[in-house]
Amino acid sequence: MGSVHLCADVTNRERIYDMKMGENAVHATVEEYTTIFSELIEEITHLS
Repeated sequence: MGSVHLCADVTNRERIYDMKMGENAVHATVEEYTTIFSELIEEITHLS
């Protein structure tokens, strides 16, 4: 897995995780986090 450099701050990233996962954030699977990560990158790409 290659490294990806994000310009989003940690607080914003956690808020996105919370919105997507809610109470189940801790129990999310790798696949779910991969999906969220991809969506997060899309969000950042649109903002820049």
